[in-house]
Amino acid sequence: MSETADPTVYAARANAFTGRRTYRLTEDALTWEEEGKKLDGVFYDEIAEVRLAYTPSRVATNRYRTQVVFRAGGMAEFYNTDYRGIASLAEQNAAYTAFVRELHRRLAAQGKDVHYRTGNSRLGYVLNVGLTVFIFVMVAVASCNFSAPANM
Repeated sequence: MSETADPTVYAARANAFTGRRTYRLTEDALTWEEEGKKLDGVFYDEIAEVRLAYTPSRVATNRYRTQVVFRAGGMAEFYNTDYRGIASLAEQNAAYTAFVRELHRRLAAQGKDVHYRTGNSRLGYVLNVGLTVFIFVMVAVASCNFSAPANM
C-alpha cells in the first residue's frame, strides 16, 4: 500500500552546512522553517520568478533545483535531493515533483506576473561561459609552454 505525499509540504537538507528545511504551501504564502531558526516565508503575490534547473554533480547525477525569486530581493532554493551525509544524497523525486506542481498551481491562481524560467540565470550563464573560456585559454597556454623546446 503506497501513501501519497502531501503536495503542500516538502522537507530536505540541501548540504552539510545547512539544517533540514521544511517548506509549506499555505493558503496565501510559501513558508519555510529550518532546524533551529524561526519561520520565514513569502506571499505568492510577492514572488517574481520561479527557475527550474537540472544541476547534476558527481554525487547526485539526477539533481534538480527550484529557485523562487522574490520581488523585494532574495530567494528560496530547494532540490530534489536530501543530504544524508558525505557523498550521500537521497532522491525525493515524487515529493519534490508534487510540491513544485502545487506551487505552480497556486502561483497561477494567486500570484501576479510570475516569470517561469528553466536553466541558470543570465548572470550564471555568463559566468559559466566565462569560466569555460578561461579554462580553454589556460589549457592552451599550458600546452604551448610544455611543447616549447628546452634550451641546453
